[in-house]
Parts: sequence; structure tokens; C-alpha cells
Amino acid sequence: HHSEDLRPFLKFWNRFSYPSWIKLEEVLRSGQITPDTTELSLEDQAIISKGIESITASTARALVTTYDFNQHHRILDIGGGTGSFLINIMRRYEHLQGTLFEQPRVARVASKHLSQLEFSGKLTISEGDIFKDPIPHGHDVVLLANVMHIFSPDHNIELLQRLRQSMNKGERLLLVDFWTNPDHTEPFFAAMLAGEFLLTSGEGDVYSHEEVDEWFGITGWRSIDHIQLEGPSSVIIAETQR
Repeated sequence: HHSEDLRPFLKFWNRFSYPSWIKLEEVLRSGQITPDTTELSLEDQAIISKGIESITASTARALVTTYDFNQHHRILDIGGGTGSFLINIMRRYEHLQGTLFEQPRVARVASKHLSQLEFSGKLTISEGDIFKDPIPHGHDVVLLANVMHIFSPDHNIELLQRLRQSMNKGERLLLVDFWTNPDHTEPFFAAMLAGEFLLTSGEGDVYSHEEVDEWFGITGWRSIDHIQLEGPSSVIIAETQR
């Protein structure tokens, strides 16, 4: 049993989430969000990254004990924040080489932390935009943890296409998220988070496994399994099919 320190999450919630939720009625009535285009300070980015890391810590541990990474050699974690999922995986599976692919400002926060780890020599940090810059090649498993809920269905289809183009046949994709039932009502916590994701990015939402399967059909992936992790989180496992 692990007792989570949720203070970093409460700091994130107080600084960013709560002020956003105050605008929920206005956003839903107008159907519009005015995105904040100001560049986040490194301090603010650290609050966001560490807050998300604390609330997803139990999910990161659950993935390591649920999915067998022994079959893989190189893992790419896209949008992995401070690398908390990657750290858990690489600590347990010492043979793995890992790459964290993140936006430059997030990568700067992560690099301070990751450079101090005992396996930092097997870990690469790559900076870029997942929709504009080349996806790092040479990995046989890709992890997207809590990324797809930030984006619209069209953007998620585009992302899956880009990933498919960067990988060979038979390689794996792990999608960790708050996947819901077809009408987005269960798990209840996931349904509530739909508002958070909309307010955060202006286009985010929660999605069902059925919706993801439709995206797979368009983009050349095949769903292999859907496994519960911790609380409302689960992982969809997919493989390239053509």
C-alpha cells in the first residue's frame, strides 16, 4: 500500500483548475474558450507537471504490474510530463532503453529530475511538438498516458496516424486514460473530468473504448486488449496492423 502525497496536486488544483472551473457555465453557454496564450513560467510549469505526477502516481505503478514490458527493448513516452510513468517502468524492467518526448518547457522541468536517476544513461529526452515535429523512431512500444483527453477526436486521429507512420508492423501502443462506457457516464470520476479537459485545452473530452476502436480502424491500428488499472484509469493495448 502506498500513501500518496497529494499536496502538489492540491497546489495545481488551486492555482489552475479552480479558476478555470469558475468559467464553466460561461464556456458551456457560449461554446467558446479563449485560450490563454501567455507563456507559462518554469515555476508554473513545474506546479502543473508535479501536480499531475502526484495524482497519477498510483496509475503509473499499476501499469508496471499489469503490462509485461519484457517483450520490448525501447519505449517512447509521448507527453509523459516529468517522466513518472517511464521511471516506474524502467526501474522494474532494467533492460529497457527509454525516450521521453515532450514540449520544450515541460522537458526542461523533467530533465532536472531525470538526470539524477541511476538509469539516466539509458534515458533520452527529446523536445518537440507531437503534431509538427518528427516522432522519434526506433521504439517497439509507445506510451500515451493521459494525453488523448486533451485533444478533439480529429486531433487524436491525426496523432494516431503520425504514430503509425513512425512504427513498424507488430509494434505496440499503450493508451492510458480515463476511458469510459459508450455514453461517457461511467466511471463517474471520468465523466466529471470531461469538464476539466475541456477547460484545460478548449477541445478536450473523455472518450470510450468504442470511439478509440473507430480511430484505430481509420489509422491502421488493431485493439488487442483493454485492462483496468487503478480507480477510473485503464489501458488500451493496440498493435500496428499494416
